[in-house]
Amino acid sequence: MHNSIFDKLTKQGYLLMDGSTGSLLIAAGIEPAKVAAVNIEDPDKISNIYKKYIYAGCDIISSNTFGVSMEIEKTSGYTKQQLIKSGVDLLISAVNESESNVFTALDIGPFGGLLEPFGTTTYAQALEHYKQVISAASDKTDILLLETFADINDIKAALSAAKEVSDKPVFASMTFGKNKKTYMGVSFNDFADLIAETKPAAAGLNCSLTPEEMLPVITEFKDMTDIHIFAQPNMGNPIQKDGITVYQMDKKVFAEGVAQIYHSGVSIVGGCCGSDDECMRLIKEIIK
Repeated sequence: MHNSIFDKLTKQGYLLMDGSTGSLLIAAGIEPAKVAAVNIEDPDKISNIYKKYIYAGCDIISSNTFGVSMEIEKTSGYTKQQLIKSGVDLLISAVNESESNVFTALDIGPFGGLLEPFGTTTYAQALEHYKQVISAASDKTDILLLETFADINDIKAALSAAKEVSDKPVFASMTFGKNKKTYMGVSFNDFADLIAETKPAAAGLNCSLTPEEMLPVITEFKDMTDIHIFAQPNMGNPIQKDGITVYQMDKKVFAEGVAQIYHSGVSIVGGCCGSDDECMRLIKEIIK
């Protein structure tokens, strides 16, 4: 499977990841803590989002499981396993139904707290959490996507867990600001060193930055590593309008910015907060 993903990249010249599922649900009024529970409580809503991304021409689609944190069982009333399996099963059904050549990704975000010495969670506890999350459904997806990490030890725990319990290719990304550091103070060099040590299939940057802001940052990062690089920028910062979260960036402007990142030599692109299937369709049109 590892080879077939990159075979498609070689043949097609690019891979298009999806946009945001979680931020679309939040914009529709779902509480952030309840986003993963929608897999169980309103499965059609999730299936429809997956299908929209499939029909937009995405090559890699992520499960609605990013928000399965260490505390999710207290806030949602469901186990991690229930939330992960339901999100992944809906994704696989949507892909099978469309009969398209789409790769599926188990989407894994940070555990939802702070590791020692900044917080009270130990590295061992975080490692165990990631092993539980990955074991719940990694056998069903093509890729493990670790995204939006800010703490180097947190993503290190997730990468270690992936290696221990799965043989699937890993796409790993952190979220950097324009200063080339995460909000936890992790630098490009720190992430590049970790990539060299752990050797995921691909590494990337996601969230925080618009395409225009991400372009110089990811261009520099790309030169620091010899593996595949991916980019998933944001549609700017959201505002609250009539109680709804709204991303103000024009979709075509966003898509043109992502296409510029592609033309800079980053051949795996998609979107993060605020981006939807229409954005992905526009990106594909411009790249093609």
